[in-house]
Formats: sequence, C-alpha cells, structure tokens
Amino acid sequence: MVLVFDGKGTTITQETEPGGIQIFYSNTGHTADDLIERLAAKYGNLYSITVATSDLLEQQTAIAFGADCVSADGLRDLVDNAKRSFAVEMKRRKRESR
Repeated sequence: MVLVFDGKGTTITQETEPGGIQIFYSNTGHTADDLIERLAAKYGNLYSITVATSDLLEQQTAIAFGADCVSADGLRDLVDNAKRSFAVEMKRRKRESR
C-alpha cells in the first residue's frame, strides 16, 4: 500500500511502515496529485493500482495510466466492509478453537 500526501521541503520524502506501507510526501512546488500521476504512469501497466480520490480529473488521469479508481466514499466503504469481514472471521475462528 502506498499513501501519498502533499508535503514540503526540497525533496520527495518516503517512509516505510510495518506491513509494507509506504508513505510519500511531495516536495515544494508539487502536489500529491503530481506524485500519484508519476507513480501511476510508471507502475500502472505493471501492477494492479487503485487510486483513491474524489477528484474527477485525477481519476481520469490515473485511469489513462492504467490504474483503477475509487472515490473517497468508496474507499471508506471498502475499509468498513473489510473491518466487518475481519470481525466475522475472528468470531468464526474463536468458535472453532473452542
């Protein structure tokens, strides 16, 4: 998973968190959208990429580079569904281990 935020500073910064989460911050004079477009252009045809944004122009650009898109509300729904599925699975495993 890659998260991209607007940042500041002279260079793009990157952090790697446990679980393989990469966090990028754009540099001064560039937006997170600029960085998302660069990543989608570079990796969109190589990997399955989903860009979460409600910005329609950004969605069109990401799709043109081979990425899929989901709105911010759609992302929230995906996360909520994953939480529910996880909770159901944990209950099932707990019952089976008894």
